[in-house]
Amino acid sequence: MSFLASTNLVAYHQSLLQDRERMGAYRRAVHEVVRPGDVVVDLGAGSGALSLFACQAGARRVYAIESGDAIELAREMSRRHGLQDRIVLVNERSYRARIDEPVDVIVTETFWNFGFGEGMLGAVLDARRRFLREEGRIVPAAFESWLAPADMPQLYAKLDRWPDEYELDMSLMRSLVMNNVHQVKVETEALMAEPARFAQMDMCEVEEADVFGEVEFAASRAGTIHGLVGWFSATLSPSVRLATAPPNPAPNWGHAFFPLDEPVRVERGDRLEASVRSTSNGDVWSWELHLAGESVSGSRFTNSTLWGFPFSVEDLHRQSPRFKPTLSQAGEIERFVLDMLDGTRELSEIEESARERFPETFPSREVAAAYVRRMVARCA
Repeated sequence: MSFLASTNLVAYHQSLLQDRERMGAYRRAVHEVVRPGDVVVDLGAGSGALSLFACQAGARRVYAIESGDAIELAREMSRRHGLQDRIVLVNERSYRARIDEPVDVIVTETFWNFGFGEGMLGAVLDARRRFLREEGRIVPAAFESWLAPADMPQLYAKLDRWPDEYELDMSLMRSLVMNNVHQVKVETEALMAEPARFAQMDMCEVEEADVFGEVEFAASRAGTIHGLVGWFSATLSPSVRLATAPPNPAPNWGHAFFPLDEPVRVERGDRLEASVRSTSNGDVWSWELHLAGESVSGSRFTNSTLWGFPFSVEDLHRQSPRFKPTLSQAGEIERFVLDMLDGTRELSEIEESARERFPETFPSREVAAAYVRRMVARCA
């Protein structure tokens, strides 16, 4: 791992572990739900803090599933606490992970700023189906996402600040920005209506990996709406809740901001109808706002992260079920190296063979060595 990557990884987990609201709530919830002798899965274990909490609560064994380099943090944390014999590290994406015994509890902290997102629901559904005993428990037990229209002129001005003195058409970039979801910090006074619950799910009963919801608002005052803001509320256990409603007490999370194409002025009492939908396991988000009032009747805004980055025709063609793919040179190189990882060759031999076979890609032994060792770390 590069110096910059390791610095960023440590800084990210530092922010998680120093969030006392997050850590305190999860420790209380895990101690309430996990019973002595339980087998636990920690889904997206990161530095392993929740795995350690489960051991504190008496878990017999914890399977800490983490696909990224943070698994090394969890390894060192478990070693320093003398828990290597109870925490089994699984360095794999959860969908590909295998566990040899049914588990009593799944714990996860893979919340997006809006709650659902980052593939959370799909990962939990898969883990619940494959790992969890009947009558097993999940932390969090239930989940809600909330929405409100917001007046945020400074934020919107930042998103809409495109210089015009260079004789360049910036309209493309503006359109892309307005079709992305942004992490922000929202103050209570920015809200233009009473918040409404957009989605609610019991994690032991939910069956879909995507969400759709419609809510209605009445403008509580006159002002300008620049977009919708969202946050979450999680019931971690019977007595522990974790919520990020403004003002957010858990600094590790921000709020989600869904911008409108153009700000719209409303008067007190104007009726607003909003809908939000996710697809592709929370990877794509779409939002719509319809306004009804004397000054805004019929105004409608529709945005989607599908329009938040340009796709090439070739990329779209590759996603067609009728596309007939062939192996690229990068694929040929990967297959060549993988075929040599048969337990009979030393790294130096594999590196030299790769350099000789693909001299344009590997102009030096050092370049070939870096590539082969990344492959070994990932696949061997």
